[in-house]
Amino acid sequence: LKASFKSHLIAECFEQKSKKVLKEVFEQWQNYYPVQAFLRSINLFYLKPGLRARIEKVGDHWKVLDTEITFSKEMLQAEIDQFPERFSPNVIMRPLYQEFILPNIAFVGGGAEVAYWLPLKSYFQENEIVMPLVFLRNSFQLIEQQLQLKIQTIRLGWNELFESTNSRMNRLMSKQSEFQHFVEIREKMDSNAQMLLPLSESINAPLMESTQAHLKKLKNTLDALELKFKRHLKKKEMIQADQWLKIQSSFFPDGHLQERHENFLSWHQKWGDDLLKMLHQFCQPFGTMFCLIVDDQKGI
Repeated sequence: LKASFKSHLIAECFEQKSKKVLKEVFEQWQNYYPVQAFLRSINLFYLKPGLRARIEKVGDHWKVLDTEITFSKEMLQAEIDQFPERFSPNVIMRPLYQEFILPNIAFVGGGAEVAYWLPLKSYFQENEIVMPLVFLRNSFQLIEQQLQLKIQTIRLGWNELFESTNSRMNRLMSKQSEFQHFVEIREKMDSNAQMLLPLSESINAPLMESTQAHLKKLKNTLDALELKFKRHLKKKEMIQADQWLKIQSSFFPDGHLQERHENFLSWHQKWGDDLLKMLHQFCQPFGTMFCLIVDDQKGI
């Protein structure tokens, strides 16, 4: 099988073809979604008994890292011709090799797998190998009654649980804009003061001094009230942020989807075959929904 793939091995070693094709694609892709694989200059391993190491070009030679093995161009060409089985595609070239030796009509995977495959489209086209259709499978999240109650207590919408931490914190902090009201109040107070002072002065000078003192006291009271508002809002924001972080930590264990972290058997032990029936009921082979299964007082 590797012998039939020799032309691609040669193109990778001597032309760095995958990097040439994918470098710009990966740079554009990471603006929208985390890139799932690291692109190297040569995306091949060199294999021998007890050895699996990357190949790198150093000057006009090719070196097998962490070994004394070095090839000139002629030696590497001869090695590929005679021992193609010693060259193994890494995570970048593997899909190309898989589809070359055993083509598939479609690939069905989760979000991370789809994000891994999609940027490779131009790479398949460049190598004139048919890329399979890529489908996003269903994903399920199982929510216990205790977590459901916490979510209801702080009135979180389900969509808010998928919000990034930075976005959530920014939204909480944006409530500081409520203090724009104090700016408006001060402006109105200053405007009214401009009317009161001439009026008090027209009556008598001591009254104007008393008016100025009262206006200053009012300003100090407003400053103290604003500070108190800020302290209470800050405390409220910290409580809300802490509650949200704890809930999201339960929703995404260690920052990952539940399906990547927890074992299905522990949930089957809790919910029994009802869980299988529920998964079967809501599973849509060509759907892309993210399904939440909630354990409420009536059961799932």
